[in-house]
Amino acid sequence: TKEPGCAIQAALLDGSLTQTRWKNYLKIQKESEFQEKKERRKHSEFKRKRMLEAKNNYDRYRDEIEHK
Repeated sequence: TKEPGCAIQAALLDGSLTQTRWKNYLKIQKESEFQEKKERRKHSEFKRKRMLEAKNNYDRYRDEIEHK
């Protein structure tokens, strides 16, 4: 909204876009970004747990083979 000729600035100035509507849009964008970050963290944690489980399973299997 700070570039020359910005359509949002013009709409805010001429009243075709209200400040309330613009602020609501920005709020929704912020919430959406937060949700995306949350999902990425959740997915990363899931992957980390799966990798740890696989390593533990491998270690148990290796120990069983070595002790036979």
